[in-house]
Amino acid sequence: MVCSTGVFEKIGDSLGAYCQWRRPDSLELNASVMLALAHGSKGIMFWHFSPNSTATKTLACGPDSVYLYFDGLVDDNLNPTDLYWYVNNSLSSRLSGKLGKTLLTLKYSGDYIDMLRNPGASPLPDQIWRYFTLFNYGSDYYWHAGFLNDNTFQENEFVMLANLWTDVSKTAKFKVENTTNYENLSARNIEGGAGELDTTIAKASYITVYDAFPPGEGKLYQFSPVIKYGGKLIYDETVADGTTLTDDMIIENSATLTVNGNYYVIGNIIIKNGNIVTTGNGKLHFQNNKKLIIKGMANINGTPTQKLTLDFVSPNDANGIVVDSSGSLNISYSVVKNAETGIMAEVY
Repeated sequence: MVCSTGVFEKIGDSLGAYCQWRRPDSLELNASVMLALAHGSKGIMFWHFSPNSTATKTLACGPDSVYLYFDGLVDDNLNPTDLYWYVNNSLSSRLSGKLGKTLLTLKYSGDYIDMLRNPGASPLPDQIWRYFTLFNYGSDYYWHAGFLNDNTFQENEFVMLANLWTDVSKTAKFKVENTTNYENLSARNIEGGAGELDTTIAKASYITVYDAFPPGEGKLYQFSPVIKYGGKLIYDETVADGTTLTDDMIIENSATLTVNGNYYVIGNIIIKNGNIVTTGNGKLHFQNNKKLIIKGMANINGTPTQKLTLDFVSPNDANGIVVDSSGSLNISYSVVKNAETGIMAEVY
């Protein structure tokens, strides 16, 4: 994806004027990048980096094919401009952090919602895509939602939503439905942050979200089964044999996770208030030094004839069961194996 730093059409000139250009501000450039990311872009290149002040004909514009001047991220003396500092201080850290790393694992579905309501225009109909509804909300807005999913795990789904109004903050209203066969569907902004979406949707239920967006901003939301891709388990759920957990999972709300078979764990399991049980010789295989962390009331129970096994695969001081100073663990009819310290209490 190539983002231009100097070819936005100039606003406010007389009608019919040709080749009137202006330099975008950082919010406009950000909106362009967010739109590219919503369509699955895997890389962003800014053109030009330096200005074109040599009168080279770089683009035929208007009936006379006049010569154009292009601004860049730096000025004629190669000094950084405000756009350079925006890319360096803000955008770069996001693209090299959680947002960019997640997007690299995703593919664009080819589906999107584009909703533009200009000031004074009539209301638009709500737009629906499978599990996601974007509502007509507010007197004017410009929303773009691109739908993506994991390259490897099709049930791990994402929506990139961008506010393409670059002069004012807007609030999006949208609905997300749990149409899966899973009891817990995680709904979260993958970059996190105070006040950002981070909740769980029950099976056959939905949530309605009001989310504020600064001008030109975009957010990447993840909607995925908790027992596979992490999040908050707040409703009872049974894990099918052979399931893999790829990210951290928090058990709370007195929820019970039932494991009857092999459950491969590549993320920490944190119990704030809940249970892990088996009725059929369940086995949790903790890999990559992941832990079972107890931060509240926790029950880990098998039965006299059906033991629950917690296998930490390779003994070292980084894995095992860790009971936080605020935690309380009741464990029975269970086998803890392949941990250097099976159960460790942390006292602060």
